[in-house]
Amino acid sequence: MPRGVTGMQVQVEASGPVRAFIRFRSPVDIDGGNIVSDYFVGDGRSLNGTVSLSSTPELQAGEYYFNVANTTSTQVEYAIRITLVNDPAGVGASFPVISSGVPVTGSVPSNYLNTRQFRVVVPVGATALDLELSGDQDVDLYVNFGNPVQPGGEGLPLAEGISASASSTERMTLLTSTVPNLRPGTYFVAVQNYSLAATAKFTLRATLRNDAVYAPSQDVVGPSETRNLFLPVSTNTGILLTRQFRIDTQAAWRGLNLRVASNSNLLLLVKRNQPVRFANGVPDADARYVIQNETKTFTLDGGSNPAFQQGSYYVAILSLSERGGTVSFDYTAVLPAAGGPAIAAVVDGAGFTRQISPGSWITITGTALAASTRIWGGADFIGTALPTQLDGVSVTVGGVPAFVYFISPGQLNVLVPQSLRTGNLDVVVTTRGGRSAVFVVSSVAAVPALFRFDPQGRRYAAAVFVNGAYAGPAGLFGSALATRPANRGEVVQLFATGLGAVGSVDGITNEPLVNITNRVTATLGGVSARVTFAGRVGAGLYQINLEVPVSLGAGDQALRISIAGVQSDAGVFLAVQ
Repeated sequence: MPRGVTGMQVQVEASGPVRAFIRFRSPVDIDGGNIVSDYFVGDGRSLNGTVSLSSTPELQAGEYYFNVANTTSTQVEYAIRITLVNDPAGVGASFPVISSGVPVTGSVPSNYLNTRQFRVVVPVGATALDLELSGDQDVDLYVNFGNPVQPGGEGLPLAEGISASASSTERMTLLTSTVPNLRPGTYFVAVQNYSLAATAKFTLRATLRNDAVYAPSQDVVGPSETRNLFLPVSTNTGILLTRQFRIDTQAAWRGLNLRVASNSNLLLLVKRNQPVRFANGVPDADARYVIQNETKTFTLDGGSNPAFQQGSYYVAILSLSERGGTVSFDYTAVLPAAGGPAIAAVVDGAGFTRQISPGSWITITGTALAASTRIWGGADFIGTALPTQLDGVSVTVGGVPAFVYFISPGQLNVLVPQSLRTGNLDVVVTTRGGRSAVFVVSSVAAVPALFRFDPQGRRYAAAVFVNGAYAGPAGLFGSALATRPANRGEVVQLFATGLGAVGSVDGITNEPLVNITNRVTATLGGVSARVTFAGRVGAGLYQINLEVPVSLGAGDQALRISIAGVQSDAGVFLAVQ
């Protein structure tokens, strides 16, 4: 039986006396000598019957089974004809619209889990929908937004709102603060017959109201300040309390310990930087914690999911109590251990910009980052694997361990893996003295940056000639190291980081060379310079061989490289003669 049908006419013509039966969703059966069916068409040679919206049970979309029984001891031949009457409106027996406050009556066939469905159209501005169902036996109520209620596992209806008990009456109220919450649109309301044997008759009433729209209020709560609330009775739905608690974190905090005590059931919902609001019928939260008549403490820190970050946290309470109750909420800040590490900044290891990229060197500055000062040594390696900790100092970026090259109390130099994802990532330093607070850094596909020589304010690129001599203005390092400017047409070797993942194996000492010459471009003195080679030549290290344009004049020439449309920072020079 398709949707959009309001009547079904059944005609049987037989050569002898017969009886005709119809049953919804299940074959006609015999139980204790009695025929189990929903409709009896008639008894005789010529039968004519109609099932419609006024029948008991009334017509609805779904499967119907027909049985013609021979009442004689001899063979009977018969023909059956079924005629369907369509509803021009296209809704028919499937989903009649019910009006606010006007009760509708109906019936649902037996055989367990049969349903009769209706539609309620909720206009803009409506803030409450009351549903009341009563039957002559056990009937249940199911509600879905936007789509009909469908059978799920073991035939039980799948729905957003469910009111199912052993009684013959069910009630449900949808508000803008309940779960599911009320929204403008069409709701499908299904009445289920729980009986295996008898047709259920019912009355259903849907009433729309215009009350207050859900609008959360903010209650700023300080550490160890207690808030006590009453939980409303939430029959068959959850109710989101309008009063939400706001926690404004401080720079020294590593996390939050959220404590909740209740004599009933609830959900604690947490959202960072904005109040908890409804999205697609349910509250949109970053974290959800279940309380079942108990006292619990939940911790948000660098190791939790989601990880703690600086900002404001909003805490909302969703009542799941069928009898009401009370709830008490407070929190304490997770503070760094005395002498523990603290991060002040995270930058790329060459240009010192506040962005990093996969497979690049990064520099972390702060206090108490390590108890010693050194670089990695032979004893720190396991085979060819780069070390992920030195003297108890380790670093994670986006939850992924980084390779630790240099440690000191005020600075760490580490290499992040090529598998690092992009986006805002949490950086955490762990030492024997404790774990730092989360420091959030932006990771992008590439942040090209040239390594530089330290003298003269790091003005000159770290460059060498093919014979190993250093490129730079004469006397750059004084008498300690000879340097000379590059000649026009000469090839110089530059070194960079932040050119992004290239797909090679990393985290090992013998990382293979990967050629990316066709992806890198360069300018010198504003003139395009030919890149004769570009590739990843070691752990986090990229080499670029550049031919000095013959058209350049003598002097310091501005040097920039680009990859994937991203250009290195200005302020880097190469001396040319």
